[in-house]
Amino acid sequence: MGTTYAKKHQEDEESEEPNFNSPFSPQRERAYLGPPLEYSFVDTQVSVRPQVDGYTRTPSLSSEDEGHYTLLEQPYTRGFHLMHFTKIPGGIQCSGHLNNSSVLIDFQGIFCRNPATCNTVTCTELRVEKAWMQANRVHGSFLSRSVQHIIDVAHVEESINRAAQGGERLLCVASTGQEDCRQNAATNGNLTSVMRVDLFYEMTSQLTSEQYTYTIALVPCKVSYTSQVMFRPVPQVQCDWRGTLTQHLSQGWRLVDIYIDIPTVSQFFDPKSQDFSPTTMNALWFFEKPVSRLEDETPRYEGKVIEHAVKVKSHTMGSSAVPGWEYVIQDMGRRGWELACVVETHTMECVGLTEVLLKSLLFFQRPVVQSHSTSLTGSTSSLSD
Repeated sequence: MGTTYAKKHQEDEESEEPNFNSPFSPQRERAYLGPPLEYSFVDTQVSVRPQVDGYTRTPSLSSEDEGHYTLLEQPYTRGFHLMHFTKIPGGIQCSGHLNNSSVLIDFQGIFCRNPATCNTVTCTELRVEKAWMQANRVHGSFLSRSVQHIIDVAHVEESINRAAQGGERLLCVASTGQEDCRQNAATNGNLTSVMRVDLFYEMTSQLTSEQYTYTIALVPCKVSYTSQVMFRPVPQVQCDWRGTLTQHLSQGWRLVDIYIDIPTVSQFFDPKSQDFSPTTMNALWFFEKPVSRLEDETPRYEGKVIEHAVKVKSHTMGSSAVPGWEYVIQDMGRRGWELACVVETHTMECVGLTEVLLKSLLFFQRPVVQSHSTSLTGSTSSLSD
């Protein structure tokens, strides 16, 4: 397993910005000869507790809630497999007060199955392992007013590599909101955040199961604040989404997940973050490839990115959200598309006094059928149109 550093295509920067005027991207699609897919959705909540160290005044979010793990195992009895476990943008409920407060965060498990093969007798085990990433928030000079997030993913790499050697397959990387922050006085108050993530693995009992290898592509993102909604600056995230997906799919990789290292706590507790300076950070793209085809760069999947808006309504103790992407995902499944991940862009649009639209990107991929595989451009044309 390795980590790669991707460079942003500057000449295509403007064209890579998503157009949220429509919930669907205007990407042409070829006729598909493969099997349709079915999806199932499981809604749940994860409880986290905000804490502030009484001596250092540094904040943290902690959680001991693991009840949702059992809930995510149930669809396996019906032949479904977990594709993605994601936070629903804007779904937050607060309770309690002062030092006895807690936060419920809405999550959704998205499952998929192939009706033609779901009755095959196989014993599949879902396993969750805790890991962590460290992000350092480094402030530039006073004149540049820039901020850079530098992330360390060594612990996550170690976990994935160990699981892959044991025959397990990475399903997704989920952040449940647990985070510890520390300010370093020796470095001008730069903030260090340790973000805890859940790594979801799947293990099958079949002795002939293929082993997989993984790579993490660190793709730079720029976050700037150009407008305000409800008196809050709105972030604009610039990243080469389609270009990065196209590049790796064309080399025979399959997308597993995308993780953006935006610390939750530091956005609210770091006084320097209130100047909303332009920020550079990394989006972590997790890709997999069968070990037997590690040197084979024949494209196996074609990809598609769809823009989607989640309506969020604020209320006294938080906000409620209905994702609404279920119909989109089910419709894509009927044409053979499997969901790779949902990425929250943190961009919002005001649609009422108490309602906003939070913009997300849905990443899909499906196997390249024989009639498509004769041309490399044909396997990824839906990304560039």
